[in-house]
Amino acid sequence: MTAHAIKNIIFDFGGVIFEIEHELTARSFEELGLPGIRQNFSHLAQDELFREMETGGVDPKTFRDEIRRMSDVPLEDEQIDEAWNAMLVGLPEGNIELLLQLKEQYRSFLLSNTNEIHYAAFDRLIRDRWNTALEDCFEEACFSHRIRLRKPDERAYRHVLERHGLNPAETLFIDDTAVNIEAAAAVGLQTMLVKRNAPLRETVARFTGKAL
Repeated sequence: MTAHAIKNIIFDFGGVIFEIEHELTARSFEELGLPGIRQNFSHLAQDELFREMETGGVDPKTFRDEIRRMSDVPLEDEQIDEAWNAMLVGLPEGNIELLLQLKEQYRSFLLSNTNEIHYAAFDRLIRDRWNTALEDCFEEACFSHRIRLRKPDERAYRHVLERHGLNPAETLFIDDTAVNIEAAAAVGLQTMLVKRNAPLRETVARFTGKAL
């Protein structure tokens, strides 16, 4: 991959742009009375409930009711949402500005595995802190619960490529999970695997060859 050949960038969100820590959600759910949550939920292996949540097959009410059933405790909606959102550590300073700068230089897109509850939380945070929407940083932001496709399903990548007429050979996909990178490469995308929560400016410098 050479920087001059890249015309388009598709970013992952959690772990690339926004700092996340899945351990915080696992710990929070354990404290609410779900001792087996680690076997059902992780970044790499999620049970059907969490997968369905991320593809829009389960709405927030159904998700919360199932968590209550799993815990056998009459939890309030707010308790469940707080535990579920615990993994959302925050958005580092400068990332919004950097994304807006990159948007002027590349056709840039977001492809994120997320869900309605998480979206509401980080959307509120970004609007309150930066007075903008995450969607404003990209030509289009594709969220799994809206497009009903999640990585590493190859159809998720093709959705972005075909919808916007992108040449995969000229398109860089950046993610912090190897299985997602492998699936992207399988559809012809240029790829970059990054360490989770690595500084975004360092990630950008890796393919541009210069600091922004």
